Amino acid sequence: MVWRAGGGWGGGWGVGVFFFFKQKTAYEIYQCDWSSDVCSSDLRKSPVYDPLCGSGTLLIEALLIARHTPPNLDRHFACQNWQDFDSTRFNTIQAELRDQQLPSSTRGFGVEVDSHVARLARKNVAAAGLSELVEIKTGDFREIRHAQAGGLVITNPPYGERMDEVKNLKILYRELGDHLKQDCTGCAASIFTGNLELRKFVGLRT
Repeated sequence: MVWRAGGGWGGGWGVGVFFFFKQKTAYEIYQCDWSSDVCSSDLRKSPVYDPLCGSGTLLIEALLIARHTPPNLDRHFACQNWQDFDSTRFNTIQAELRDQQLPSSTRGFGVEVDSHVARLARKNVAAAGLSELVEIKTGDFREIRHAQAGGLVITNPPYGERMDEVKNLKILYRELGDHLKQDCTGCAASIFTGNLELRKFVGLRT
C-alpha cells in the first residue's frame, strides 16, 4: 500500500511512504515497482537511511544490492569440504559473480538507540566490507535528527505483541512520521510492520 504526505507527491511534505506487512528483505524491496513519480531518481543509486537500524541488516542488504554483490560471496561453505565437491565449478561461478560487481557511491546511515546493538551493527557492516560506506550512530533518531533530502528511508520499527506495547508504540510511530515529514523531504520511505493498525499513526495520509 502506498501512502503519501500532504498535497501529493509533487507538493506538501514530499515524502512517499510504502508500507509492507510483516517481513520483506531488501531484495524484495528492490524488486518492487519504483516507477511512480515519487521515485524520480534511481533509488538504487541514492543514499539509504534507517532511523531504527537494529543490527544493520536492511542497510547492508541495500548497499550490497547497489553494488550488485551477492550475499555470502566470500563465505566458506561446509559443502566445500565434501569429497565430491566440484571446486573448479564453484570457483568459476564465484569469479563470474565477482566480475559482475559494480562500483557504487551509495552510502548508508543508520541510527540505533541500544549501544550494544549499534556495536553489533558496526561489526556486521565491517564483515560485509562496507565500513567506508555505512555509518552507524548510537542514539535516538528523535534526538540525532539525521536530515536527508532524497533517496530511500527503509526501516522496520517494532510492532509489539501485547496491548501495553502497542499503546507505547503509537507514540513512536507518530514521532517517526514527524521525522519523515520534517527531516526527510523528497525521500521514499519503506516501513515494515506486522501491525497494520500502527501504520496510521505515522500520520501520512493518502
